[in-house]
Amino acid sequence: MSAERQTQHFVQEVFTRARSQFPEARLFALGDDGWLVDAPPELTGALPPESAHAETGLDLVVTSSRPAVLAAWGRCRSTGIAHAVVQLAEAPEREATLLFVDLRPTAGTFAVLAIEEALIAELGVDNENFLAPRLCQVRRDETSHFLSFDETAKAMFGWTPDSIIGSKSIDFIHPDDHQRAIDNWLEMLGRPGGASRWRGRFLCKDQTWMWVEITNHNRIQDSGEVVTEFLDIRDEMAVHEALRDSEARFRQLTQALPVGVLQTDDDGSVLFVNKQLERILGSTPTDLNELALRVAPNDRTKFKSVIQSVAETGEQVEIEVAMLAGFTQAMPQPGPDPESEHGDSHLIICQLTIGRVTANARDGLLLCVSDITDKARLREELEGRATFDALTHCHNRASTLRHLTLLLNGPQRTGAGVVFIDLDRFKPVNDLYGHAAGDSLLRTVADRLRGCSRAKDIVGRLGGDEFVVLFSGVTDPALLEHLSERVHFAVNAPIMLEDRPFDLRASLGTALGLPGDDPASVLANADQAMYAQKRERSPLPARAPAESA
Repeated sequence: MSAERQTQHFVQEVFTRARSQFPEARLFALGDDGWLVDAPPELTGALPPESAHAETGLDLVVTSSRPAVLAAWGRCRSTGIAHAVVQLAEAPEREATLLFVDLRPTAGTFAVLAIEEALIAELGVDNENFLAPRLCQVRRDETSHFLSFDETAKAMFGWTPDSIIGSKSIDFIHPDDHQRAIDNWLEMLGRPGGASRWRGRFLCKDQTWMWVEITNHNRIQDSGEVVTEFLDIRDEMAVHEALRDSEARFRQLTQALPVGVLQTDDDGSVLFVNKQLERILGSTPTDLNELALRVAPNDRTKFKSVIQSVAETGEQVEIEVAMLAGFTQAMPQPGPDPESEHGDSHLIICQLTIGRVTANARDGLLLCVSDITDKARLREELEGRATFDALTHCHNRASTLRHLTLLLNGPQRTGAGVVFIDLDRFKPVNDLYGHAAGDSLLRTVADRLRGCSRAKDIVGRLGGDEFVVLFSGVTDPALLEHLSERVHFAVNAPIMLEDRPFDLRASLGTALGLPGDDPASVLANADQAMYAQKRERSPLPARAPAESA
């Protein structure tokens, strides 16, 4: 029986034994491309592709088992049979075995058996080595010509001893591996009695290339020859190739994304950035520490905290930070004003999506960076319009009421002292001197109110010539009275209109807002108190600037 017929017989025997021993195992037919296909009549009992809820052999298993399936698929195509211990997609909680069998000579397809309840050793196919040994040993002379090539080497590579003995081994090495093969050979010759090891591709009789690990033992001084061991490492290289393909697809995808992408390892070193990130930042950081230096000082602590949290928990987080961009030479150094040290740089607003990547030796973080500066500025402008009075830059009525509500009924419930201010004789100013003079007067009042209040207090313009100051945390009547007097003296002072002094007068009313009080009622009480004061006073008639001198 020829070697080819012997192999087919063994493959068929193993397949028949597996079907008999594990009748509950699911059977599918595979095409040459690894896709599930309708089974031919010869493959009785095979299930239709739709019953697997999968399209390819890879879809039968979880993602982490796919490299093992790819390696087994490659072995099956070259030797006729192979297996992989995997976790099936439909039952990931336990190990199973996929048995791949080349039935093309008899059925026209490959077959795959999904054996959930047994180890492959029970099938008696531990000798896949019977089909193709994984290790052989040959002898070569000092010039690298083959001196021996036994039956094991023939079974691995397909060459007969007569066809290869006397040939120079470099002729069977892949051209891309020539230089490494020569360098390794020379290194080995320089160490009598020593050994050297390298990896490359060796040409098989069927004109395919086999990845092998080659170990050369220098025995020239003893026997005048070099003993070489060839170890089949196709399974390992198939896994590496699958990883390279996956990384290549990842890079192609990320290069096409409209956002910047940065990948790091667990030590924070940058493994990959796409071109969009370089366009956003102006240059590429080498690690997370350098990236942190690009974050504005006010946001840097938040950035580092999120990085640490994602690294520890694995939960994806989105944050918005200001970043330094546009420089192309040195990295920025820590300082209160990074832009001042790098004149070509500028601050931008970025949205960062930070997640953890788990990929064996490439565990680390993945950051997606979007420049949202224009969006942030528009949002800030819209928020400003909804919050502040355009003329005086005081809080508008709605914003003032929101803050008063927070002070009285928010989480802190600090309470507030409210001072209501109404300008006297404002309408005649507009009538006599024009609206430009009136606007100038309102801006001056706003500045004076901000000047006599604290940073945590709120100055609001309720409309027209009505203002209010919310003194945060003030619930003592005496303290409110003191603050009210300070407001009174700040507002009731001469102002320059048309380059001439003008006596500015205002009426004030106060009210205490205690935790739990109704904000509208507190504001109304201050308003009523202001009108009570206005009625008690005798307003001065409006006078021209010349008359007030």
